[in-house]
Amino acid sequence: MKKLLIFMCFSLFFVVGCGSETPDDGNEKQCESNSDCPLPYECNLETNLCVDPKTGEEMGDTGNTGDTGDTGNTGNTGNTGDTANDPNKDHPCYDKSGDADNDGYNNSMECPTFPCRDTDADGTADCEDKDSDDDGVADKVENDNGSNPYNSDSDSDGLTDFQETQYGTDPMKKDTDGDGYDDLAEIAYGTDPNSSADFIPEDVFYVILPYKPQLELTETLNFQTDIQQADIAILVDLSGSMGDEHNNLKQDINNVIITGVKEQIPNTGFGLVKYGTLQDMVYFIQQNITLDITEIQTAVSSIDDCSGSDEYHTLAIWRTANGFPYNATVDNYNIGIVGSTCSGETYGGMCFRPGSLPIFIMASDEKFTDTDYSSGDGPVIHKAEAIEAMNNINAKFIGIDSGSSMNDFNAISEGTGSKDSAGNYFNYTISSNGTGMSDQIVQAVLNLVQHVQIDVSTRKEHVDGDCAGHQSIDFIKTITPIEAIPPESVESINATTFVKVLPGTQVVFDVVFENSFCQPEKNQTPIFKARIDVYGNETTILDSRDVLIIVPSGITEK
Repeated sequence: MKKLLIFMCFSLFFVVGCGSETPDDGNEKQCESNSDCPLPYECNLETNLCVDPKTGEEMGDTGNTGDTGDTGNTGNTGNTGDTANDPNKDHPCYDKSGDADNDGYNNSMECPTFPCRDTDADGTADCEDKDSDDDGVADKVENDNGSNPYNSDSDSDGLTDFQETQYGTDPMKKDTDGDGYDDLAEIAYGTDPNSSADFIPEDVFYVILPYKPQLELTETLNFQTDIQQADIAILVDLSGSMGDEHNNLKQDINNVIITGVKEQIPNTGFGLVKYGTLQDMVYFIQQNITLDITEIQTAVSSIDDCSGSDEYHTLAIWRTANGFPYNATVDNYNIGIVGSTCSGETYGGMCFRPGSLPIFIMASDEKFTDTDYSSGDGPVIHKAEAIEAMNNINAKFIGIDSGSSMNDFNAISEGTGSKDSAGNYFNYTISSNGTGMSDQIVQAVLNLVQHVQIDVSTRKEHVDGDCAGHQSIDFIKTITPIEAIPPESVESINATTFVKVLPGTQVVFDVVFENSFCQPEKNQTPIFKARIDVYGNETTILDSRDVLIIVPSGITEK
């Protein structure tokens, strides 16, 4: 208005005095504090105008539309207050002092200028719309409770104002009870958003992921690398020279071996393979992997000496790993072994459990003789085939030598990577009378699970929830290794894997999320559950985290 007055003064060549250039504060000033402005506007204390904090738009002159002639009788200035030709004069909201929709907000607030604002783009102007933001809560109710009638999620916590009324939470506070967890997360998890005594456990990981294609959210997750689950296949040489070792094993399998190993790894299964000679009991699985102590004790108690002198060590290793049938004539001895039959997801010759580290413990006092054998029909299984079969299931090897097996044991260990960071194998020598055999087995297992180097990577698994033809894991774009703690406990890091990690090392991954497909209906908050598993050598489960993915219908501005 100041510009208009100045213009008029100059156009009259000062014939008429313009008076003061300071505008009438009563006409220009809109506010002195935020409480003087309707939502979403706030008071600019420098200009005393109501301004939208997001757009910078001024609310506008809310009533002084025609009073341009109070300049000291300037003559006919165009009669700017004449509404006869105003195309908006018949609009229900033309009277700025009125309230067309009776919601408690004057037309001047909901339609400061023409065309009138339409917050929810439903074709009805805010000044005529009893629910301007289409959140299910009438503007009049929002006026009473202090929420924003022009924002369906007044506190930007992901819960619409309507949902807040359903749960009794404060629509102007992201965290109603002040316990550090947003109302949306508490409702999704099942805790009470109105009670600070009821909150989400610290180990629960969740993300709030609104529908925003191409907008990525990166979170950092830490995992442990201790071996949590193992399946131990005990392969026992049945030759008569092993009688003392057999007695030691029968006596201590339960009280020493099983008890000692389970103290370190409670989730350990055991199985027993008996391998004899070409002449007698060449190979027999007495007990597949089991968690039943009685079953393994019964199996060990059945060990008896066999006749003959040509142990087929490499066949025993190969067949235990893969469970394949084997038919051959070796040194004129006919061998026929049927294939293993495992149930569910168990696999290999002894039905190893998914998620377990397969550990082969071979006890013998004789060197391997596979290179001495000739075959008339079918192949002879050599060390190379035995090692390949173990590597196919990522199994590790422990040798217990009471005679002359050590060189062959070391070859198997080298081929399967069964060694620590210093290159030491997990093979041990005991007395020829079997003394200390069971204690050595326990110590060997503990040494292996604490010091064997493993490659660490992840898998994502769907648990619950689907949307628009997608599963929960589709929200997870990438899982990238970034750091090992301590860093010297890992040899290297590539795009997917920590290479040669010492068990017990903490590994850190960046997890990138994106929601490009799931747009929930109004006032709906679908929840999805995925799981990130961390594996050693792609076989043994090391750690696991559930991930809750919460998709809000609210705004969730950060």
